[in-house]
Amino acid sequence: IMLYANGLGPLSSSSLALCRKVLAGVDVISLRDRESYRAVLAMGLRRSKVSLGADPVLAYAKEDVRPPVRQKRIAVFPHGTRARKERERLAESVAHLAISLGFDVAVVAMYPREDGIAARQICDEIRRRLPKDASLHVALSSSDPDAIERLILRSSLVVGERLHALILAFRCGTPL
Repeated sequence: IMLYANGLGPLSSSSLALCRKVLAGVDVISLRDRESYRAVLAMGLRRSKVSLGADPVLAYAKEDVRPPVRQKRIAVFPHGTRARKERERLAESVAHLAISLGFDVAVVAMYPREDGIAARQICDEIRRRLPKDASLHVALSSSDPDAIERLILRSSLVVGERLHALILAFRCGTPL
């Protein structure tokens, strides 16, 4: 069994014990960041079965990508672990940008179970601040990575708290 290019944490004390038990049964552990690497070693696992490597999304190659026709849209990718006050500040900033630039807003929960509540709260906060005729789209499912990529390619700006949204935006040439 191999755990490939994962990140761990933050882990609560109860999930730490479970994680240690699961990882003890894994033959090879490949991690994508130093914090996760140090955390796994701190669990007492053999250094010989743990390695640090790049996130595979960085090797993702685009073929024959035509320059996109960008829509006047801000794509927002929230992270479900942020505090309510941080979500309100994010919503306030995005609403200000949308109003100033005349852009629509799309909020996407990349991981619906983790980010769905945050996405709904951010949408509610943005909706409160936008004019009645402004367009606000909510996507609470991301089962289609190609759809996320198309959204990013066609957006004028990405505001992301999720690493993979930022990596995709960078690779698509969409301003962050």
